[in-house]
Amino acid sequence: MVAAYTSGPGLVFRGIADTLSALTCSGSDTYFQHNDTVYTMPPFFSGSSLCVLFCFVSMPLGSLAEMSPVSTSDEDIPLPSNTSRTAQPTTRSLQQPRKLSGAETFVPTIFDFKDVVILEYSGSGTLNCSAKGKPKPNIYWILRGKTTVKSEPSTTNETETFETNTLVLEVNGTNGGGTYVCLAINTVGNASSTAKVHVKLKVALSWVRRESTCITVTCRAYGYPYPSIALTFPNDTVKLQQSEAINENAVVVSLESGKDPSVGGQYRCTANNSIGDKATSTTIVNVPTQTIRIKWNKEKLVLSCTVVGHPIPNVTWIFNMSYLESRRPIPNNSKKLLVSTLHPTKAGVYSCLAFNDSANAAQSITVPGPTVTLLNTSVHIHFDDIIQLVCIATGPPLPDIVWLSRHSKSTIKGNETKSEKTRTNSLTVSGKLGGGKYKCRANNSLGLKEKRLSVSVFPHLVERPKTQTVPYEKEATLICAAVGYPVLSISWTRDNKPVENTTIIETDQTDSFVRSTLHIQANHGGGTFRCTATTNNSFEQDFALATVFVGPHIIESACCDDVINATGQTRLTCISVGYPTPSISWIAADSKHAINNISATSFSGKQKSTLVVKGLDGGHYQCIADNNIGSSVVANFTVWVHPYIVTSFKDEQTVTASEYFNPVKCQAIGFPRPVVHWIRRGNKLEYNVSSSYSINRTGSEQTLTLAMVRLHDKGVYTCTATNKVNLKQYQDRKSFYLNVTIDIQFATMSRIADGIAGRSLVLNCSTNGNSKHELSWIDSMQNKKVINSNGSLVSLKFSKLKLRDGNTKYFCLAKNADNTTIKSDSVTVRVLHKAIQFDSKNVFFGEPWRLQCFFKANPRPLSEILKNGKKVNGKVTEIGTNAWRTYLIIKKSKWKLEAAGVYSCSVFFQESPVTVSANAIVRVFPFINNSPLKSSSSEHLPYNINCTASGYPLPTIEWERSINGTIYPIDGIEKRQLRVSDRMLTSILTFNNSSISTAGEYRCRVHSSITPQGRVPSHYRNVSDSVSLQVPSIATILSKTPFTANWGSRLTLRCVATGYPVPNITWMFGGQQILSGALKNTTATSIEEVVHFDNVSAESHGGSYSCLAKNSIGTSASTITVNVPMRVDGPILRGDSKGYVRYGHAFSIGCLVRGYPLSPTQIKRNQQKLVITEKSTSNSLTVALESSRLVFLTIPAANVSVSGSYICKMHLLNGSTLTSSGKVSVKVAPYFVQNVTDMQYLQHSSARLHCSAAGNPRPTITWTFNSSAINLTSTSTRHTNASLLKFLTKSVLTINNVSRTDIGFYRCVASNGLRLKVTSAAAFLDVYYVLVASVRPLSVVLQTNNHSYFTLTCLVMGNPMPNVTWLKKAHLREDREMKLLAPGSRIVSKDNNRVVTFLNISTEDSGDYVCRASNQAGVATSSEVSVTIQGVPTKVDVLSVKDTTDNNVTIQWKRPFDQYSSISHYCIRVEMEGNSTQSKLIKVLGSLSTSFVVSHLKPFSTYHFKVHAVNDIGPGPASDLLRVRTLTSAPGRVGQVNAQVLSSTKIQVSWTRPETPNGNISYYRVYFSAPSLPQHLDSMSQSFKQVSGTALSVNVTGLEKFTEYNLKVAAVNVLDKNYLEGPASNPIWIRTEEDAPSPPMNVNAAMVPDKPSLLNVRWSPPDSPNGNVTGYIILYKKNDSTLEDQPWQSVNVSSSKIQVNITGLTAFTMYVVQVQSITFKPGYVSVRSFAITDQSSKSFKKFVLLNLGQTYPMHG
Repeated sequence: MVAAYTSGPGLVFRGIADTLSALTCSGSDTYFQHNDTVYTMPPFFSGSSLCVLFCFVSMPLGSLAEMSPVSTSDEDIPLPSNTSRTAQPTTRSLQQPRKLSGAETFVPTIFDFKDVVILEYSGSGTLNCSAKGKPKPNIYWILRGKTTVKSEPSTTNETETFETNTLVLEVNGTNGGGTYVCLAINTVGNASSTAKVHVKLKVALSWVRRESTCITVTCRAYGYPYPSIALTFPNDTVKLQQSEAINENAVVVSLESGKDPSVGGQYRCTANNSIGDKATSTTIVNVPTQTIRIKWNKEKLVLSCTVVGHPIPNVTWIFNMSYLESRRPIPNNSKKLLVSTLHPTKAGVYSCLAFNDSANAAQSITVPGPTVTLLNTSVHIHFDDIIQLVCIATGPPLPDIVWLSRHSKSTIKGNETKSEKTRTNSLTVSGKLGGGKYKCRANNSLGLKEKRLSVSVFPHLVERPKTQTVPYEKEATLICAAVGYPVLSISWTRDNKPVENTTIIETDQTDSFVRSTLHIQANHGGGTFRCTATTNNSFEQDFALATVFVGPHIIESACCDDVINATGQTRLTCISVGYPTPSISWIAADSKHAINNISATSFSGKQKSTLVVKGLDGGHYQCIADNNIGSSVVANFTVWVHPYIVTSFKDEQTVTASEYFNPVKCQAIGFPRPVVHWIRRGNKLEYNVSSSYSINRTGSEQTLTLAMVRLHDKGVYTCTATNKVNLKQYQDRKSFYLNVTIDIQFATMSRIADGIAGRSLVLNCSTNGNSKHELSWIDSMQNKKVINSNGSLVSLKFSKLKLRDGNTKYFCLAKNADNTTIKSDSVTVRVLHKAIQFDSKNVFFGEPWRLQCFFKANPRPLSEILKNGKKVNGKVTEIGTNAWRTYLIIKKSKWKLEAAGVYSCSVFFQESPVTVSANAIVRVFPFINNSPLKSSSSEHLPYNINCTASGYPLPTIEWERSINGTIYPIDGIEKRQLRVSDRMLTSILTFNNSSISTAGEYRCRVHSSITPQGRVPSHYRNVSDSVSLQVPSIATILSKTPFTANWGSRLTLRCVATGYPVPNITWMFGGQQILSGALKNTTATSIEEVVHFDNVSAESHGGSYSCLAKNSIGTSASTITVNVPMRVDGPILRGDSKGYVRYGHAFSIGCLVRGYPLSPTQIKRNQQKLVITEKSTSNSLTVALESSRLVFLTIPAANVSVSGSYICKMHLLNGSTLTSSGKVSVKVAPYFVQNVTDMQYLQHSSARLHCSAAGNPRPTITWTFNSSAINLTSTSTRHTNASLLKFLTKSVLTINNVSRTDIGFYRCVASNGLRLKVTSAAAFLDVYYVLVASVRPLSVVLQTNNHSYFTLTCLVMGNPMPNVTWLKKAHLREDREMKLLAPGSRIVSKDNNRVVTFLNISTEDSGDYVCRASNQAGVATSSEVSVTIQGVPTKVDVLSVKDTTDNNVTIQWKRPFDQYSSISHYCIRVEMEGNSTQSKLIKVLGSLSTSFVVSHLKPFSTYHFKVHAVNDIGPGPASDLLRVRTLTSAPGRVGQVNAQVLSSTKIQVSWTRPETPNGNISYYRVYFSAPSLPQHLDSMSQSFKQVSGTALSVNVTGLEKFTEYNLKVAAVNVLDKNYLEGPASNPIWIRTEEDAPSPPMNVNAAMVPDKPSLLNVRWSPPDSPNGNVTGYIILYKKNDSTLEDQPWQSVNVSSSKIQVNITGLTAFTMYVVQVQSITFKPGYVSVRSFAITDQSSKSFKKFVLLNLGQTYPMHG
């Protein structure tokens, strides 16, 4: 079955056997498939959407074999929806012709076809293919599955029977062999034919050195059909053959030349194919090999190198990459090298290099100095350890060994042993020495070698800090000393944080000992300090802890402001420090009561407490800080409060005289308590019998009472509250006004009376009402005044006012019948003086001035200065008693001409019609403010000059004219006056026709009615100002132009100039000023100047002259031309001063032209005219005009054909011609026509160097090599031949059999008898070769802890310098292929990659390395070098727990990779979680140990475990953290136990958790007992109270009063239902509180015989005193029911008494008695006891005393 389908834009053909199916589709790529291989072809045609199925029959498989595969999977190519996956096999006539558009169609057929073509390998040929069909077919040639040639499409004529198409294919033998398919296709079918192209055989045989000991021989054959190949080894031994293959045409064999030198010789390669072709090629393989031996002869060294190879190689020695002899060694198969005197410089790498014509070999041997090996390069020990350092040194010669260390300045001898070639030295080192760096030094005649090792000592503390308690502001000193190495350091932390800058650390340090002293200022806080000793390469550390306790101290006690208001509040702040952090409490110092409403915060080891105090609570307060370290500290505060009157009353109260005034109370608060007073008229009111008021004082309260108000009680009463703080007094006050009314009223009168001094003034006073009063006037000094009275009107008259009468108050007094007097409101008299001093001023414009107005008045009046009725700003000052002035200041910056004029000064009182005034005039001196400027004017033009002047009054202006000091009249000039304002005037001079006659100095003069006297300001221009009227100059040369001066004659030039100011004359020639000249006639407005020149020449005098006339306002010029007749000389050769010119250099032939002006000139060369102008070119020759007098014909590039005859010709202006001619011969120095060029050749080929030179005369050529002449003898490999032309010499240098000695610079030298020899540029002859000797060092073993890099060097030779690449084959890997290394950040190369340095080395760099050198001559590869990098072990994996108890944990792990250095031990880091101080390091010896039991752990604690492996290189990375918790056990002793008595029967017990809870505490048991109680009374002697493990306190109740108890607390854990009780705490003792005692016992009251007023009372102490009994109270009273409510009488007695006599009783009276005990409070009273006092003077009587039903005897 054949499948045919399309895939996307492509088309796939598949077939089986010899059948090929095809499916074509428009616009698609086409594919063929054969034997599951798909081949691609381009689209057959485009432009149609029709898809047709074709089938090719019997297509040869050979054509398909060369097609390119595309795809072989059905699944890769999806089918279109209308196409099935399978189709039936087809034949060539599968389809019948179809009609297209009504015409006949035919399948293509191929004719005129050639099946076989035979070509030479480098030849070419053609393939023809013709086809016919309808429509006209397209033709394709197909080779290896790809279309090679396609025919162009053509137009189809459907009316013809058929159409033909021919396609010609060009093929060549190099790559054109194969089977070609000609394919003809049209829309109805296709046809194909096959042609074979055979290519005759060609054989190539070559060999190359792949490595230093390996040669690869390659035999390759080309042709078609593909040939079979046979490679024949020397002696006709067939080593390898290759049968026919499609894609392989070579035989390759690799030969180990280092092991078998016989591989050198002749090789033969033979090839033949199926059509009978045969070809053969031979080559010679050259193979050198060598061996090196070394021999010691006492102090001499002999090296021998034996070489074999074909042909016999050359031998040379290389030492440390430098040749020891010539680079062209003599052939020799054995060579010795004698090193006669051994010296350190003789140690190194000796290489024997052997090479013949095209191969090389190298072998090296190292002659070292002494070698040093340390068994350990890095040692870690503890402080108490002792170790042996072992150093091994080898020769020869056998070296001596010494040790050096930091502990000794001299060398150290250890324990030494030796053998024939080695010497061993052991040195004992103790960790107590502190470790350090040690050097093992080995020395022999070849040099000195040292190796270093470091003895690291784990840090160890030899002095530990101690816990201290220090008072505040004292210093605590902690000392910590440690031994360790290297870079030992001690760090301090405070409470697990770095110490602050406030601490001082003193360090005394050597390289292995450190003593660190920490000075802690207690005022910066205490804490727990940790001293940690570490070294920089150790994972161990040692540490110690010490605590510094600091007593409490109050560092800040901030209060409020000094005194606060009673209605406000303040904050008291108290900050305390100490360690532990103190607590703060507050009390009110006055009442000793604690205060609870406080806020407290803690920060940075400080306690801050704030108390808010209101103003009403002012007083003394105390802040108390305590931390149980030392004594508590106290800070005192005082809140001072302003006095504040809390009573309010009306501001004004009215009462009629003789009435009662209600009392007024004044009460105040504050701290200190304020003192209250009533004040009137500045005096304190105190009680006085004669006064109408009384004062009642109670604390801070005073009450004012007025019993009978009188008129003089009227006024302001002020209550003051005063206290004093720090000597400063504070006060609050409140006032009210008491208005006392009477029945007298004054008529309304003015409060102010104004007058003018010297004039009269009258004041009138009267009262209203019917009553008559006595009226009078007084002044403010109570002086009565003379008055005029008229009944109810009284007048005070001033006949002539004086100033002293002013500013005085006058009062009117009215007295009624009861002598009550009332005073009117005051009347103030104000007086103005009638005279004002206000003076006029004359001022300069722009100068500051002051206008002053002086006046008198009493009191001070108001004043103002006015101008034009407007007020101007002025200032008023007092200048004496009742004397004043007001003044106006005009500053320079504010000067204006308008300031001049009339000013008025007015003086008056406020709100008064009385005014006095005066006037003043300010005049301004005249000045010129617009000066005429210096001016210029052209002649005959109108011109104006202005002059403006100002002043007050208006000035006048006058003019005058002067020339050189002479005054001239002003005639014919118009004058005009223009008045700008009443202060400014402008005068104008008008010149209608300005000319030299009007030029001169004009002065403007100003006049005024005022003239300045005395000092005049420097800027003042009051007299005059001048201006200069100038006329520009006019220059005239008197001679005519142009002017002709003959050669050698005298030349005179004359120039006249006019103008004002008189101008200066300057003569100019050729841009330069002529300095010589004679001044002739000079007037006020003109000047004449003449110049002379002798011996006239064209060069010096021909040209244009200028006369320049210049004054201050202009310049004028006049010009004249001076001509000089022409002359010519030449031609002149202008070349090298040596008489010749150089090739290619410019040279000139010139004509010397003399005269002015120049005429056109010609230079004619060899009868050819060349016209010279200033700039022109002709015939590639440059013509230049130089210096305006020498004309050159410039030839830009000299050559051998520039000699000839030249003519100079000059045309004059008059039509005549001047001519000069001559012959010029030009000698040309040699120059190169063909230069020698750089060349490159392979060694042993022939080289040819070419050189050609020309010159006049013809040059000769010689050759140099590296700057030395080449000796061309008959035996030399170099020879030359030369060909000669007229001016040209050609030379060829041939070098046969070139070698490396021919490398260098070649030059050819040309000379032709002139003084100049020319040498060509150097051409470098390069000979290509390549050679690799070996890689150094031969092997590398390094450790990552001691080395960070290693370097490999490739000993390589070659030309050009070979490119070096490096390859690596890794260790310990399955993939052992060589990998190319590329330089990067870790691989640094230099010397063209010959030296590579591997940075930051790791074990990944281990492997076998080779270097490979390549250039145009080939490729060479070195032998392998082994590199081993030893590193620390890898990370420990799979760390897990094996078993756990309360004190032990068993851990296990997986063994890590040792990284090429055996594991010596493992280290386990154990650290308690949350407490980094509880850590330790455990060493587990042996590389096979993978588990360990960690003991001595704390119960119920979480530990962190990490494990790392250690080898000789150092410790590897630690494992991941393993977190394990130990099991629970009995807890430790609880912390501090405290007890607090809550009452007489209850105690509160508190405690802190155990430091080692060893689990989650389940319970606490509180044990209590009272040993002082009898056993039968102590019911709780064996009791305990059990509480939850979360509680830290408990209340114990039901205790005996005032009894001492023993308390203990124990913690309990529970594990698997087992109770694990820890040790009980140390017992504490505490006594319950006192309470009221029980009643006294056995109370008995009895009479005392013969003592009728006395009873005797006895008792016993109470059974339960419940405290310390301090006394007894005996209570008694008469036992009388009628007096039931009578009070008890009492008698107090001390506790030491148990009886007392009660006296003062009534005889023969019954009393009831009770006794009461007292502790800190009274107890219960006893039962009553009754007794009757004795009857006076009577014998004993018996009566019954009832007491609870008992009968007691009585004595009488």
